[in-house]
Amino acid sequence: MNFVLAYKRNPWIGYVLVGLVFVLFMLAEMWNGRFWLSDFEVYYKAAARILQGQNLYRIQADDFYLFKYSPVSAVFFIPFAVLPFAIAKIVYWLFYSFIMLACIHLALRLVSRFRPIEKPSRVNNLVIFTGLILMVHFLRELHLGQVTFILLILYLLALRYLMDGKPGMAGFLVAVSLFIKPFALIFLPWLVYKGKWKELAYTFLYLAILGIVPLLFYRSYSITINQYAAWFHEVVVELGNKQEFSLPANQTIFSVIARYAFLGGLLNTPMLFMAFQSFVLIILAGLMIFLMQKGKRISFREIPEWSFLMGLIPLLAFSGENSFCLFLPAIVLILFMYPDLPLPVKIMAIAGFLLLGGNMHDLWGDNLSSWIDKVSLISFGAISLCSVLAWLRVREFL
Repeated sequence: MNFVLAYKRNPWIGYVLVGLVFVLFMLAEMWNGRFWLSDFEVYYKAAARILQGQNLYRIQADDFYLFKYSPVSAVFFIPFAVLPFAIAKIVYWLFYSFIMLACIHLALRLVSRFRPIEKPSRVNNLVIFTGLILMVHFLRELHLGQVTFILLILYLLALRYLMDGKPGMAGFLVAVSLFIKPFALIFLPWLVYKGKWKELAYTFLYLAILGIVPLLFYRSYSITINQYAAWFHEVVVELGNKQEFSLPANQTIFSVIARYAFLGGLLNTPMLFMAFQSFVLIILAGLMIFLMQKGKRISFREIPEWSFLMGLIPLLAFSGENSFCLFLPAIVLILFMYPDLPLPVKIMAIAGFLLLGGNMHDLWGDNLSSWIDKVSLISFGAISLCSVLAWLRVREFL
């Protein structure tokens, strides 16, 4: 009974419950000998190396876990590199757990601008349902020691500062995110279309300022330039490795359309596939412009527009299932608007939630889980949620 009363009166109960799952999962990983954080180890080693002014790229001892990111991103992880790796993993797990909870909180704060969430129990419901829908992705991110939610909180904070009329902070946060992974490039055309010239100017200014930070560690222009050249080479190699649309792990909208429209025989050269990608991008750009035009009279219209763009990132970038975490703002927004949806749209939303977050490997087993990946059910879930957002905009709900 006390818990029920606390749930109704205290809006932080949901965060505590979801956070408790993260801590229990860490203890279970330690108990089972799976406390690896393999991707975090890549950043950790890179941070330690840049502290010593050493090369970051194509180090044979790293084997499969090569560093493929910018020299600036290595600098961001220096606070962890000063700790022993065993301690750094625990600190990063707890830090990342806080970041994930902060993403939910910030998304809720943004959507509550449409109308206040007055009941603490409703806040708890929204937090817990968001946690359940994305729990597979939350736990995978923690197990690997990924950075997707760091990107997400940078995007959400940038959106908040943009809406609050603080272009300098918005530009700085976008610039920081670009040095971790270049996903935020998707926001630049939006900024141009909206005439957000100050935000764009600050973004490029901070890109230039942050870009010279590695020079402080290498103390040589030639070495620093060589490190950037090595990074660009990694980007080119990575892009080349991810052009095969028929790969089971390719969950992009390009791959889904090509496979389900039986275009494999037609898209048999890189040039044809590039032309196909360009055509799809033009269609999506047209859709985005149409949705933005429909939202001209809506207050806080930036929130659903950025949520839609964040949802497009995993559908456009071949980056594995981890990046589908970027649907968190869209999920919070749809859950927030769920009571106002008609039954068919509610069914579409539920289908999207289940397909996006329902591939629980330990529950379904190797064969079924692999089949779910192979037929790209997660992509169909993502498309379904994007469709719900589009419906809400067309009906001018948000």
